[in-house]
Amino acid sequence: MNYEKGSVLCSKLSFNAVCEGAAEGELILPDYYPPITKIVKSGVSPYVKSKNFYGDKLVVEGSATFRVTYLSEDGRLCGVFSSVPFSASCRWEGEETMVRTSCRSEYFDVRALSPQKLHFKATVSVGAEAFSPADQPVLLAAQGDGEVELRTSEAVCCRNTAFGQKNINISDEVPVEGRPVPAEILDYSLDFIPGEEKVLEGKAVAKGDMVLTVIYRSEEGSVEVFEHKIALSQVIDASGLDEDTLCCVSFSPAEFSLSLKEDENTLLYDGVVSAELTGWKSEKYQVVSDAFSPGYELELKPGRAVMEKALFQNETITFNERISVPAAKIHSVVPKARIEKISVGDNGEGVISGVFVCSVFYEDSEGMFSGCDKELPFTMKAPLDGNVMSLRGDLSMGIASSAFLCTDASSVEVRMNCTVRGILFAAEEKEIVSDITLLGEKQFGNTANAVLYFAREGDCLWDVAKEFSVSPALIMADNGLSEEVFSSDQRILITRG
Repeated sequence: MNYEKGSVLCSKLSFNAVCEGAAEGELILPDYYPPITKIVKSGVSPYVKSKNFYGDKLVVEGSATFRVTYLSEDGRLCGVFSSVPFSASCRWEGEETMVRTSCRSEYFDVRALSPQKLHFKATVSVGAEAFSPADQPVLLAAQGDGEVELRTSEAVCCRNTAFGQKNINISDEVPVEGRPVPAEILDYSLDFIPGEEKVLEGKAVAKGDMVLTVIYRSEEGSVEVFEHKIALSQVIDASGLDEDTLCCVSFSPAEFSLSLKEDENTLLYDGVVSAELTGWKSEKYQVVSDAFSPGYELELKPGRAVMEKALFQNETITFNERISVPAAKIHSVVPKARIEKISVGDNGEGVISGVFVCSVFYEDSEGMFSGCDKELPFTMKAPLDGNVMSLRGDLSMGIASSAFLCTDASSVEVRMNCTVRGILFAAEEKEIVSDITLLGEKQFGNTANAVLYFAREGDCLWDVAKEFSVSPALIMADNGLSEEVFSSDQRILITRG
């Protein structure tokens, strides 16, 4: 036989759920904090700390760090930070496995209940997903002789072969050099720039950068911005890794704290960064898409197979956007990127869309400090080959650098240099033959053993051979053909052995 039953090794998204958790708490300011007169700006950053299975539930626990900048009674800008725990759970069906999680704040509120007391509240959305094998039965071309002529097509499919996670402990002192001396931290943000991944001896070496942006009040009373880049590198051990594995690594904070070193021009940070790896392997197959026999009647069982192809992405893209802020003076614009949707566009290209959330700290026309978050939608295009029916992705996007320019009294131009790295998974549906049954010998009767056939430009040799039940190889040999599609009108001789 020149074909055999086999399987295309694939993976499917077997679990995909979103659950919510609440983070709520209060903070009484220590006596050495000045009383609150006005909250200038607030924000929240949720972090996942752990995920565990309890019976038929997946429980994700973490903390939400609230950041508050306020104006004190003596007119000083002050900053306070507080972490509040949260827990979210969703129903889990099936065996315990590796689960990828992510979280974001859907809603938050910070209120001053008194000059010395703050109330925090946030709704945290937690996404969880897991993959499982989804092998698809097909007929594969095989070595050997047979009574059946096969038409095959190359199919490329990827499957999830590895998953690993490792925490990176980070802690250091960072001198604030060449800048005004910090008196108090008002706000900060974290962003991650994806780097390269390399597999060595069954382990993955993951690299990237964490960008820490700090907004502080100087001893002279001015508002300053300081940026520090922290190199990340971690060895992740995960079974199923080899040099052919295509890896994706995403970094996210699990814990983080920031403070000023007393009587020194130095920042102190301490935290934990989670590095999560998924490994994918692509395989090529010659699947049977059509068949006939010169000597036998066949019954073909048609089928369809959906196969995902992995497309590695590593792009550096610059965005120039404009936002409106009613400000007399802008002190800082700190953008962060969030990918929200990956889809196939009307022209068959990949479309990656999301928002830049720009945190703006400014003074209004009356000299009062204020802050706001502005969302800027963005869209990126990615070329796709073939007839892609659906698209998903495992992408990381970070802002390597940014700058802003005030163009007029209420408009700001923001320039962002972004790095996008990861994998797009393009799903294609192929028509296949899932089984072949030989029914009996063909009866040709008084049919001529030789036919002169007029082939048109664009005709496919396979279709002609199938119509006359003659091997395509025989037609090519008899007529000195080298291509399977006729490039011009021509007469060909078709003989039956």
